[in-house]
Amino acid sequence: MKTFFRKLAVTTAAVVGAGVMLAAPAWAGEPVAAGDDFGLGETVLEETTLTDAELAAAPKFQAPFKCGQKWKGTTYNGHWPNTHSRDFWRVGGKTKGQPVLAAASGKVIEAKYGSRQGWGVSMDMGGGYKTYYFHMTGKPKVKNGQKVKQGQLLGYVGDTGQAKGNAHLHYTVTKGGKGVKPYFNGKAHNPGDVVESKNAC
Repeated sequence: MKTFFRKLAVTTAAVVGAGVMLAAPAWAGEPVAAGDDFGLGETVLEETTLTDAELAAAPKFQAPFKCGQKWKGTTYNGHWPNTHSRDFWRVGGKTKGQPVLAAASGKVIEAKYGSRQGWGVSMDMGGGYKTYYFHMTGKPKVKNGQKVKQGQLLGYVGDTGQAKGNAHLHYTVTKGGKGVKPYFNGKAHNPGDVVESKNAC
């Protein structure tokens, strides 16, 4: 399939000041080349809600940013691969070039370039959980199959792929192939929330 590269229809300033759910950017829903989706598939993933028991047994995720930094996470209807995914912009500082850290310990599935995602990393966190980090500035700092500890550097926030011109980190969590709401430091992250990172503090 032909892949299109377009700038986001919203500016960084608009996103940071926006409400809970944003309008979909111009490129949302456009196709990607076969095999270019980090294993997530072209269609929107089914979403699931974790039970209290599942949450207790889940990895102890932290925000994928440096300790003490504050980041606002947003989503929109049609957000690929599901609306539990988050686009993060830094609050009170520059977004582009900031370190992207592993939200929990795990093993790298793929570290590569995707036409939609730009430079990105997918990780197997165990227990059926996977995390995804997209739009990094350049080649990730980890390799396929590498074991990674929580807080380890994966790369830097950028605007590669379809985020060109609008630097942010796209972050997705799945369990058993279904999209789940992100949890950081034991607390659910809702669209529009500002999270202060406790990662590697």
